[in-house]
Amino acid sequence: MSIEDVIKSLAEDIKGGNFMLQVVFDRHINEIEEMKAQGFAYRRMIALLNYEIDSEIKTTYFKNLIFRAKQKINAQDGQFIKQPKNEVFSRNNSPSTPKKPVVDREENRPVLNESLSDWNRKTGIRISERQALRLEQNGINTDQINALGFNNAAQINKYLTELEFKHKKNVFF
Repeated sequence: MSIEDVIKSLAEDIKGGNFMLQVVFDRHINEIEEMKAQGFAYRRMIALLNYEIDSEIKTTYFKNLIFRAKQKINAQDGQFIKQPKNEVFSRNNSPSTPKKPVVDREENRPVLNESLSDWNRKTGIRISERQALRLEQNGINTDQINALGFNNAAQINKYLTELEFKHKKNVFF
């Protein structure tokens, strides 16, 4: 199918008025993307289409219509798949890419000595699990947090950052 045929088909559906513009693009997305894969720029397609329909579809609106049409096809697991330049693939003969193994991050995660709810209850401050882990790793417990008089998690975070910086500074010098 030539670019003229695709544009005329699009223009007929748009002029017919039986379908909303998005539906027209949804119906013709494979043809449009085939033309794109053959080297036709969207700007050229827009210019030809605007000439055929005696109206103007802006470039950003055209690209938005294309994007939404692609999303619908991908959501329905249709035949369209983004094609690498200079290669044409369908879903059935696309090159297989090696899949990375899924890493379970839970198995290497440090565990809190006290539960997070205990930290929050004893300090009266809502802190994150990461902050609680950092506090424990620096040897600070809930009683010490209360004695230091922190009012919020941001103050605790600032204190931890300063403490860790001082600790690292002493290690290197």
